[in-house]
Amino acid sequence: MTVLKNGEIVADPIAVSPVEEWLNDGDKSAGIQLGPDTPPDCIAEYLDQIPVVAIEFPVFSDGRGFSYARQLREQYGYMGEIRAVGHIIRDQYLFLQRCGFDAIMVTGDDAVGEWKIAMKEFSLFYQHAIDQRTPVAALRRKITEL
Repeated sequence: MTVLKNGEIVADPIAVSPVEEWLNDGDKSAGIQLGPDTPPDCIAEYLDQIPVVAIEFPVFSDGRGFSYARQLREQYGYMGEIRAVGHIIRDQYLFLQRCGFDAIMVTGDDAVGEWKIAMKEFSLFYQHAIDQRTPVAALRRKITEL
């Protein structure tokens, strides 16, 4: 498995432990992996100690991980790495980033190339997101104000 952070391979990624193990005297230098049924509120008081929160996607159609990442960034102000693990498909790469993920764990030799292509496929967006890209409506307002 390869960890891509901001589109580049991370040579020595931080290990993660299941949340139950970490909470019960696990290695506190390790990150935490949240399952799809484990919302971030159970680790909120420890976030300043956690270098990585890995969020598991059991199937690509399970969107809870997107919500968990946004909750970590927006509600709890988490500044550490948020890593997507599990069943992630190429079409989700850009949306993972827009929701607050900065790393993904992928399999396959062409993962880096596919990541870079996926990150450039869309340049305009209609919604506000974590990544702070200006939505199309705001861009249109700027053009008409000129």
